[in-house]
Amino acid sequence: MPTTYDLAELTDSLKKHIRPGTEGAAVGLLIEHDYWLRRIAYHHPQFVMVDAGIPYRLDWIELAKAAGRGELYASSSQTAILNIALSIQVFGAGVNLGDVLPGLDRTNTASVLRAIATAAGHPDLDAEAQKLRDANNRAWDVVKLLRLRSLRRGEDQYADPTGQMLSAALVNDESHGDVRREIEAVEQTAPGTTTDGSGQ
Repeated sequence: MPTTYDLAELTDSLKKHIRPGTEGAAVGLLIEHDYWLRRIAYHHPQFVMVDAGIPYRLDWIELAKAAGRGELYASSSQTAILNIALSIQVFGAGVNLGDVLPGLDRTNTASVLRAIATAAGHPDLDAEAQKLRDANNRAWDVVKLLRLRSLRRGEDQYADPTGQMLSAALVNDESHGDVRREIEAVEQTAPGTTTDGSGQ
């Protein structure tokens, strides 16, 4: 058995021969986090194996056993990432999310959410969330433009009512309730008005 592995070769092999579903989610989480694959490649070659002619696979069972015995010392967040990956891939390797999630930063939390979505069969969930974030950013561009136009006219930047209504909707301000109430009032009086409740 080699004493070390080339990190790039190990990562490429894992990506190329990844099994969709839980293994894909668990490997993806470790690749994003980077620490554990780097550590395995350089310090724990016993957790790498050749499987069915594939150059490199992770020996998840032995990795889970070592983690369970407390042999893989690391920071709390690093340990949390490993345990979450193991819980996704290895039957019986459970983790209490209530214990580990509060200790994760924003980046690691996003990685875990992507892994969970992938394991659940919804790898496109993050792409959908990004579409919503992009739409939100475009709406804020409109608010900014309306405020700049107000300033250019010599008015207070918050003078434009459309900009104020849009910003209230984006931040879920209670004043947006006035918009909903006006919509209901107009719908009751405007001839031929119909709605499906979606705001379309």
